Amino acid sequence: MASVTEGSTRVYLARKNTTKCLESANNAGHDGARVQQWQCQDQPGAYWLLNFHHWDTDGWPVLFLQHSAHPDKCLAIGNNSTANGANAELRTCQGQPGAYWKGFNTHDGFTAYQNMNSLKCLEIFNGSPNNGAVAQQWTCADQDWAKWNTVAKG
Repeated sequence: MASVTEGSTRVYLARKNTTKCLESANNAGHDGARVQQWQCQDQPGAYWLLNFHHWDTDGWPVLFLQHSAHPDKCLAIGNNSTANGANAELRTCQGQPGAYWKGFNTHDGFTAYQNMNSLKCLEIFNGSPNNGAVAQQWTCADQDWAKWNTVAKG
């Protein structure tokens, strides 16, 4: 994971074993905007500001991810849902429970992002390799499609 410090770090999230990045579809910046994977091509919709909020009791950072092109929007789970399959989307950053994520290292050197409200991990639907596959949450089970290479991008 990119180094976590007080403040924010501009990053992109590339999914393990793919060349796909997490992005807002067509760089949309409205509440409810679809979050999906797309070929990493330095597109503005694929950049996030990784913001440190606090350390959890196990020593992992709790973060919120602002959209770099639309910094008033954060990566969140729609309606603060706790259900498997609930879609990730952009929401106005207002400290809502579904917009906080714990970033932790996996045994194979990637990062998993666990939603602090649902305790489920950010993943791509069914591990799809396709552009446009939706980001969602699912029970954390060490699945490759829930592992991310978090790369700092200045």
